[in-house]
Amino acid sequence: MAIKKSIFGFTAISLLTVALFSACKKTNDSDPTDLGSQVYTLSVYPQGAEEMVLGLTSSLTSGQESVANAYEGYNFVDPKTIDNALYSSDRDAKLYRKFKMSNGKLVIEKEIPIVNGFTILEFGHDKFLSYLGGDEFAYTGVIGFDVIDKASFSVTRSGQFDLPRPPSDDFIYYVGGVYIHNEKIYITYELVKSDWSSAIETAYVAIYNASSFAFESVISDNRTKGLGCKEDTKIYAADNGDIYFVNGRQFPLGTNCVLRIKNGESNFDQSYFFNLTNTFGHEMYTYQTHDLGGGKAIMLTYDPNITTDYYYEYWLIDAPGKICTKLNVPPSTDIDYRYMLDIPGNKVALISNTSTGSFIYIYDKDTGTVSKGLEYTGGLIYDISGPLTE
Repeated sequence: MAIKKSIFGFTAISLLTVALFSACKKTNDSDPTDLGSQVYTLSVYPQGAEEMVLGLTSSLTSGQESVANAYEGYNFVDPKTIDNALYSSDRDAKLYRKFKMSNGKLVIEKEIPIVNGFTILEFGHDKFLSYLGGDEFAYTGVIGFDVIDKASFSVTRSGQFDLPRPPSDDFIYYVGGVYIHNEKIYITYELVKSDWSSAIETAYVAIYNASSFAFESVISDNRTKGLGCKEDTKIYAADNGDIYFVNGRQFPLGTNCVLRIKNGESNFDQSYFFNLTNTFGHEMYTYQTHDLGGGKAIMLTYDPNITTDYYYEYWLIDAPGKICTKLNVPPSTDIDYRYMLDIPGNKVALISNTSTGSFIYIYDKDTGTVSKGLEYTGGLIYDISGPLTE
């Protein structure tokens, strides 16, 4: 792609940052236009390209947008929009960034160095917990973290979670998700032989105190393994405080299921087991879940039996009722990992990259129906964030 104009405005940032973002260019020759009073961001891979670009749109529910209007030269992975600000982590630049809308443009309000973390989670009303995701931590059992104060956007504490040692040095960790609930931090993992020949048939959850970060206990269940998939969290709480764990990318693949910790209990509920493989018809990988409230969630699955590189589908799961139904969204057949986003109107935006194009589909929580939203041409959507308003 040709190098084009920059979209970003700047506030109080350093000359180093100005130099860095001078490389953030538009993919056509036109001057950047104002985005209006509301904007959503889309992390996009142009067709045939390996570098991600930043797409922008004023609506996810309708219309068409093109990669020709995206901006290149910026690592915009896993953004989070919280309290009308957009937060992202740039692994290459080793920076956390906070963005705001100003005069119709996306503006960097502040950036700070990453110390030990990467993936940002809300951590109470006044701070974030950022933890190091990906293969860097998935095998060692050492998970770095940063605590970030929201008001000042500064790192106030850094450290690491050390998972309990495996039974022998022949095992490595396959870490799932990190989840914060009721002053506890839950980290899911399984133990895999270092030669990847087999795994212990047990699901493990390490529990830490969310105030002191001290290790408290490990709970386990030998009815399944692999609660999570690297940093993809598939854990959510029902309105009554019960916590549900969806098993994920187990090694090797086994029965898909949901486990539960009842509110006020400290171990898995042995009276509850929701077998998802019976619904799927065969074993599949489960990736993201998106909490809908009431013990329900939207779940993304990958079907290894389909002879394409990728084949992802969305399912509506009612864990308390043990009900799982497929949503009417065309299977996504290209690009790994997708994220779901709550949007105004009590709706959820879903991504589907198909052979005929890339689309946003809209799930209506009130009616339980799905409709086609934005069409995106010329690129594959990786994740979405927003809305940001003036």
